[in-house]
Amino acid sequence: MSYGVAVSTGFAAATERRVGTLTMHIGDPVFTRGSHVFVDESKSRGYHLAAVEVRPELLAEVRRGLRALCRPGQRRLHFTRESESSRRGLTGPLLQQPVVGVVCSAKGMSDKEPRTACLRRLVRDAADGGVALVVLERDESVEAWDRRIIRSELQRVVGDVRYGHQDAHAEPVLWIADALAWAHHAGGDCGDGSRRSPGGAFA
Repeated sequence: MSYGVAVSTGFAAATERRVGTLTMHIGDPVFTRGSHVFVDESKSRGYHLAAVEVRPELLAEVRRGLRALCRPGQRRLHFTRESESSRRGLTGPLLQQPVVGVVCSAKGMSDKEPRTACLRRLVRDAADGGVALVVLERDESVEAWDRRIIRSELQRVVGDVRYGHQDAHAEPVLWIADALAWAHHAGGDCGDGSRRSPGGAFA
């Protein structure tokens, strides 16, 4: 199991890469006290759990900016379902959002093991960093399992992290996590020919 592009180092960085205002850390815990973290996954080419951290005072600004990217009648952004030209047009605005993105990847596991392993590490790093709230995209097939894993992990760590699940159309910041997870499994190609991941994973 690997985190970012490092091995067994958690959601984090020995290095830091920036484009626009987005940052991805690879090596050291990145979460900061009081922040909110939004989580989505990709199960293509392995398992990838993407987490996007936002400071509470910036949430309204980020949400407004993301909703402005939706086409008329569109409830949410979903990178998997966007055309290549749409992804190309969305990459720039996503990269300008004042967030930090990190990815946990796991391979060689079956069933729920990858999500469980990545989720446990996310909870530990969130507690260590003093994160106030973790929001996962709602998937009813794993929601009860998620809650059991999170409760179990929180009993082992020092820290009080609130958590919950939300529908993607109701929480725009989840769209960045979706884009980051998609770009990570796609090798960083966001559809514009560059090797970039929203969230700062740049190759």
